[in-house]
Amino acid sequence: MGQLRIPVGFANAHYRFSFAGSSHTFSFALAYEATDVIDPTADAETLSEAFSGSPGYEMGSIYNAWTFHGVHLVVGNDGPDLIGDFDPALPGTGGSGSFNPPNTSMLVKKTTLFAGRKFRGRMYFPLISLVEADVDNVGNIDSTVRGVIQASVNDWLTQTSVTVPNFDGFRLLHEGITPPTAIEAFVVESMVATQRRRLR
Repeated sequence: MGQLRIPVGFANAHYRFSFAGSSHTFSFALAYEATDVIDPTADAETLSEAFSGSPGYEMGSIYNAWTFHGVHLVVGNDGPDLIGDFDPALPGTGGSGSFNPPNTSMLVKKTTLFAGRKFRGRMYFPLISLVEADVDNVGNIDSTVRGVIQASVNDWLTQTSVTVPNFDGFRLLHEGITPPTAIEAFVVESMVATQRRRLR
């Protein structure tokens, strides 16, 4: 199995979160391509603001127990990868409730035009926008809540595409030398999961 390759002209953004009372950091990653030079530090800040701001995913869509720690950006380079970091440490303002275990995730599927496992990807979103009442006893997310989350994801992706300099589309990175693949759609799946084992 090869190493995850970030070619020149591409970057992989890691979105980071913490949960009150937990010592762990929770994150997911999304890559993109640029038509010109990527500034790791400036783009990490722009990506963070596109997620947390309005329009965007918005901190009001994230429950109070969660804190958004911005973006760690890894940029492909002819030499060592270039690194950018931005951590605004923004607490959610969406209210409180009885929370699901923080190691549970929402799955956001990345779809491409190609069939096969190699051309599929997922983001394991922390449950930043779900409380216990939103998930039934077999792991299904309430359909209305899922629709709201999908709208937040769409707003964040749109804001990213219009604010990041030289943005040229979201990409699915591959291990080894396979070129990145264009992502055509992002779908919030109907069932929660864990990183290691899906609940179906």
